[in-house]
This record gives sequence, structure tokens and C-alpha cells, in this order.
Amino acid sequence: MTDIVGELNDAWMVMGDVNAVLNQCDKLGGRPVTDLEGRGLRNFIFDCGVVDLEGIGALFTCSNGQDWNNLIREKLDRVFCSTNWISQFTKAGTRNLPIRHSDHSAIVLDTFMDVADFKAPFRYLDAWNMDEGCKGVIQQAWAQVFNGYHSFILCSKLRVTASALTKWNKEHFGFCKKKLAMLEALLTEALCKPKGCGGIGIRSFLDINTCLIAKLGWHLATGKNSLWVHLLLDKYCPDSNFWTNDLPKYASPVAKGIWKSRRFIANNSAWVVGNNSQVLIWYCNWTCVDGTVLGPQDLNPGLVNKMKVANLLSVDGCSWDADLVLRTFRSEAAKLNLSTRIQETPLEDHLIWMSSPKGSFTLKATYMDLHKRTFTKDETCSLLWNSRIHERLKLFLWKIAKNCLPFGSRLGEIFGNVAGNCFLCDLDAGGTASHFLGHCPITVTLWRSSKWGINIENYPLSSGAEVVNWILNPPGEVCNNPHFAKTEFALYAAVLYHSLWFFRNFHFHNQGRWRIEDMQKKISKDFDSHWKTINTMAETEQGNHGDSLSNWINPRPGRMKIYVDFANKDGVGSIGVVVRDPSGSIRALYSEKCTFHSVLHGEMQAALVGVQVGHRLGVPDPVIFTGCQILSHVISSAVPPQWNLWYCFTNLMSTLLSFPSSIHWIPRSLNKSAHLLARWCVDKDCNGFLNFWEVSPHVLTKLFSLVE
Repeated sequence: MTDIVGELNDAWMVMGDVNAVLNQCDKLGGRPVTDLEGRGLRNFIFDCGVVDLEGIGALFTCSNGQDWNNLIREKLDRVFCSTNWISQFTKAGTRNLPIRHSDHSAIVLDTFMDVADFKAPFRYLDAWNMDEGCKGVIQQAWAQVFNGYHSFILCSKLRVTASALTKWNKEHFGFCKKKLAMLEALLTEALCKPKGCGGIGIRSFLDINTCLIAKLGWHLATGKNSLWVHLLLDKYCPDSNFWTNDLPKYASPVAKGIWKSRRFIANNSAWVVGNNSQVLIWYCNWTCVDGTVLGPQDLNPGLVNKMKVANLLSVDGCSWDADLVLRTFRSEAAKLNLSTRIQETPLEDHLIWMSSPKGSFTLKATYMDLHKRTFTKDETCSLLWNSRIHERLKLFLWKIAKNCLPFGSRLGEIFGNVAGNCFLCDLDAGGTASHFLGHCPITVTLWRSSKWGINIENYPLSSGAEVVNWILNPPGEVCNNPHFAKTEFALYAAVLYHSLWFFRNFHFHNQGRWRIEDMQKKISKDFDSHWKTINTMAETEQGNHGDSLSNWINPRPGRMKIYVDFANKDGVGSIGVVVRDPSGSIRALYSEKCTFHSVLHGEMQAALVGVQVGHRLGVPDPVIFTGCQILSHVISSAVPPQWNLWYCFTNLMSTLLSFPSSIHWIPRSLNKSAHLLARWCVDKDCNGFLNFWEVSPHVLTKLFSLVE
């Protein structure tokens, strides 16, 4: 049987008399079971990875039918199956019937075996006494009239009352599964979201598992140099690749899970195409221009084939085949494609994850992409978690904003209870969030006694989210001072409401009350403690503040200086270049319009234009000054800051190698001339070197008056 099963690739199951036992537990009576007797069956199970399908019913399936002194019982009849079979029939099980007219018992294989229904006897629950409706149900059921013996009347009334209570319990307290599912959905929505989207950053295990499987698919797609990657690709993709090959039926569950992630990976990744690119344009997203990603949606739907990017090139491989590109792509995508120079592409294709700034695969970026349709930005929560108050107070304010505190009104929305009284002022039906936060006399008194003297009841705050937003963004009459005044107000409000919640719970659990004077002292003490901590942290941060990026270093004297800057207005970008001699006099002005998808992209293009201008003027070893500190940092590190700036960054670095230049960062206050020229040229049709008489007189006057 081991040889036969070993040759099977599909799911299989076998049942019947195997005429062997595993160990002594499978036999009762007769000679003891030896190790040799069960070795064959054990080897079969271990070598083939067999699943011994258990079930219910008789423990022993074979009997010799003798009297008790000579009786021998054994478990000889079994059901074996493969792991693929049990994964397809997850509820399968066996029923061993009693031994009747044979020495063996019959085995029934059930592929959907559930436990038999069990009707529990009626039990009266003490919790029902707490509900006022229980007494009315009992009185109404007990009032029914029955005729007969006293015992019959008593049993009939008990039966009717039990039936009425069961029905009432189901209608009043029932639908637990539905309520639990609703609570689970609310919990997932409140917790399993990033902090900036309204949650507290706890990630779902199921979603993390999906992301981890996608990571395995990412390694297969990128062809990672790993043993398991080579094994899977050689086994399932011998003549194709991960994107186009379909799995055979005998594929393992792990491989099937990885292959299911292909569409998710394809939708959220893109290929940065290189020379002679082998990227299949109908299966993947790809890019050959900074800031633009092309995909199957940009292709002509009438031309579905396995065309590669390399097939779009001309015969010499140095330019695009314009006619083929126009036939293959939609008009806008074709224009973008034809505007790319093949010489600027990298040597090899490499896959990037689009939502990751560096293009690398990360679980955080993948998790966000998995929920990008449901995760939306929550400005209030973002402001809350980025504030300087204590984490415990942040969490409490988050609970207020998300209506997670167990007020009577909130519990009533879930379980149907009434709101109840306020535990601070004993107001009827005052167990609501709006009453606690803005209308309770205790809350009103504490706000009036604060340094701001606020009449909280005058503000139209009806929900916890509105209260938290009001705390973090106070109106002008409350805080018209700088940032620290807002931080002070937010901290005081958080301490006040956190203390109020403590006073409420103290009354609920200990049946005691705090005096207003004691409440004010506790709030003031807690606030002073937190405020002192914030001030200490601010002083420490200010003392340790340093410039982590590049600093301005005076270049070697006697060299021409080229100042560059980028400006934009209403989506139009402009580059300004001012060339000065060693004495500081202006020697040339240059301006150029540019397309951009980020400010850093525009600054990078400005530096590139500055190097090219220096080369066109024949300036030996010019010094390029830019006001973008990040650009100076990424140039010194020789690493592109973002994947969608790869082409521009590569072009800039190659230009610096071809035309030796040095790029330095200077403060923006020392780069006013280039910024002024770029701002002026945004609204003008300027492309190229500018004569002085072409520049507006007031702009030219400012340019010559600036000393840099």
C-alpha cells in the first residue's frame, strides 16, 4: 500500500480492514501486542504522511465472539486519507457501528459530520430577576386556566411558563451570535486601524498572515536567490514565470496560497524597466517615466497578447517603435511612453512596491494597501496621537472620540438597556456621553473654575468626537496664543475629563462622593505634574536639537557659483538659475519650465539644469547652490530618496560624473536670487538664457541688489 499511495498526486482516501493494530491500546484480551506486530502500519502512516481519520461509536471494530474470559477485541478497521483530501473535507468523520451479525463492525464515512442536536432542559436564570419584564411574563403564563387533577394543572402551568420564559428570553436577550458579530465588527473597526485612521494600530492576525503570504509571492516575483524560491519555480514554473503560470491540481496548499496573492501583488507593485526589458505589459504595472505608472488599463483592449516591453523598441533597440506604441497604448499613455529616452533606463528590470517610498516590500505598506479602500484619514485622531500629552490621556480621549466608554446610552445601543442616571449628579436618564462631557453640573462647575473660565454648556458639543476636536482645536477666544498655549489647554481638558471619569467610577463602585474642592485640587495636582513633564521634555529636545542633514560648507574660493531653485504655482513648475562670478556679480540668468510630481522632484530637476547650464557656459568645476537640504543629503549618500524619482536621480548622478561639479546646500535666505527668478518666471513664457532687458525692471533691480 505504501508504494501505491506514494505514486498518487491527487487527494485520496482508503478505508477497510487493515488487519493490524498500532499498539496495545487498540487491543483488549489475548496475547500482548509486540513491537514488530504494529511496525508495518506505523511505517505506512509516518512514511506517507497519512491522516488516521478518527470518529465516534465503538472503540473496537473486531471481536472473536467468545465469552468474557476468552473475549478478544481489536481495532482492525480504519479510515486513512491524505492531507489534501482532509483539507477538502474538513468536517469529515467516521461512525463505528456496533458489532451485530459479523465479527467486524460497519464503518460509516460522513464527509459532513456534525454533532447530534442536544436539547438542554429548561433552567431558570437568576439574571432574569433583574429585568422588570420577567415578572409580567410569569404572571401572564401562570394565569392560564387548565382543568383536571391538581398535579396535571401544576405540570401544565409549569410547562406553559417555561415555554413563555424561553420565548421571552430569546426575543429579549437572544440573538447573541448576531450581537457578538456586531461587537466583533465594532471592535475590529475601532482597534485594527492605524492611529492616523482612527484606530490604535493593532493589526489583525488574519491580515498579517495574508501579508506574509504576499511576501513569499514577492520573493518569487523578484526571483530572490533562495533555495525554496528556486525549488518552487523549478517545480511549478519550469517553462514560464510566476505571473503567467497556473498551478497544477496536485500543488501544495502553501503554493496555492502564494499563487492567490499574485493579483494583489500585481495591483500594488510596478516594474522599473531597464534595457531590453522582459516585463509582460499585459500582466504587470511598469514605469519608464518618473511619477507615471503604466498598466494593463492603459493598453488597447483589442490587442491582448504576451507582449514584452522589449518588443516595443525599434530594431536597433535605441528608441521606441512609434507606430507600434501608438497602436498598443491609449493616446495619453503613448505620448508619455514616447517622451522617455531609452538611454536613461537602468540596465536591469527591478520590481518596486508602489506605496513604499523606497520601493521595498514592507509589511506596514502591504497592510495599508490591503485596506486602502477602508482606511481613511482621521484628522482628529492624527492630531491626538501626535500631541505632547501623556499616552494614557491620549488613549482616554480616543475612547471618548470613538464612543467606547461604557455609558448607559452606549450599552443601551447594544443591549437595549435604558441610559440610567448620571453617577456624578444623579440626574434621571443622565447616563449619556453628551451629559457627562458638557451638561453635567459637576463638569460645568469644574470648567468655570479653570484658568480659562469656560462655560462649556454654551458650546454646541453633542458627541465625543466633537468634544475631542474642540479640545485639540480650541476656538480663538479660548486659545489665541502659540502652540504651547494649545498644548496646555488640551492637557488640562484631558486631565479634567480623565479625573471626572475617576470620580464617576469611585461613586459607582464605592458609593462615595468627592467634594468639588477636592476634585479641583486633584485636577490641579495632576495637571501640574503632567505640565512639568512636558516642559522638561521640550527643554531636552531643544538642547539636543541638531541638524541631522548636510550643513553648508564654504566652497573653494575663486570658482563660479550657480544658484538654482524651483517654484510652482497652480501645477506649473519653473526653474531659476543665477550664475555669479567669484566676485558675486551676475554673469547669466536662465529659466526653464518643467513638469513635476513633487517638490523634491522639481528641486532635483533644478540642480540638473544648473549643472547643464554650467557645462553650456564652459564653467570649469562650478559650484551649485540649492536651498533643498534633502537633495544635498541624498546626493552625498548616492541613494535615490523615492522610487518614483529613480530616473531623474540617475540622470543627475550620471551628469555629475560627466561634468564634474559640486552641489552644496545653503539656507534659503542666501538663495533669494534664484528663488526670485523662478517665482517671476512661473507666469512668464521663459525657456532658456535671459537677456537683462527681458527681465522685469523691478525683479532685475532686486537681483542686482542681493548680495550672495
